[in-house]
Amino acid sequence: MTPDYFAAMRIPILRGRSFTTADRADAPRVVIVNQALARQHWPDGNAVGKRINFRPGQMPWSEIVGIAGDTRDEGAAQDAPPTIYVPFAQRAPNWTWMSWQTLLVRARNGDAEALVPEVRSTLWSLDPNLPLLTVSTVDALLAEQEARRRMAGALLLAFAMLAVLLATIGVYGVMSYSVSEQRQEIGIRLALGATPSAVASAIVRRGLVLAGTGVVIGLGAAAVATRSLGTLLYQVEPTDPSTFSATAAVLLATAMLASWLPARRAMRVDPMIAMRDV
Repeated sequence: MTPDYFAAMRIPILRGRSFTTADRADAPRVVIVNQALARQHWPDGNAVGKRINFRPGQMPWSEIVGIAGDTRDEGAAQDAPPTIYVPFAQRAPNWTWMSWQTLLVRARNGDAEALVPEVRSTLWSLDPNLPLLTVSTVDALLAEQEARRRMAGALLLAFAMLAVLLATIGVYGVMSYSVSEQRQEIGIRLALGATPSAVASAIVRRGLVLAGTGVVIGLGAAAVATRSLGTLLYQVEPTDPSTFSATAAVLLATAMLASWLPARRAMRVDPMIAMRDV
């Protein structure tokens, strides 16, 4: 890492300092660790000033000069892994895996993608033989990393919406059939003095009881099944109470609407015609 890495990536230095130009190859060895590593090895979280050696035999002991904020390098759904940052100038000569460099350029305004040709030409003006393996924006890299989770989430959302639609059609069909079968009974009740609103309320209540029973059973099954979806969620528990409550409310509201339509038709039943059909 070079001195401006954390500023370019907007990773906060929570304690201590960032790297500086004084952290040269002939200077005392220093490193920066993230919060996850500091909490793991120093429970009080204050690792600044401590010494660490993460590659015995390949590099000398180094002093921790700063604690950086955690970053989710392995995806938003994964916890931040313990991380150690080493100044690029102090890398060990036998670290062949650290022979390549990654250049980070932050765009202050406009589209970062538009800077790609200019970055290429600038680098090649410095060294025409410099190979560029990959040139991409951070947004594109993040989108590629999260593409699988997004696709799975989109499919689950589509199936969930289809399930709600089928449930609505089912409730409406059952209640509509029930109302048509009880047409004579509804007519008799109206003839005996029952108000249309009372008849409609009874039909809606019946639909809500059926839907409520299904919601209770479904939520119990979902609480068990959704545990396997933990890898697709970000900062949300599989059994999040607010999500379950909102889902139940939507399903009950949908069932109420599906029950109200047949109930509205039942309110218009003519008692004389219904009595004549008995």
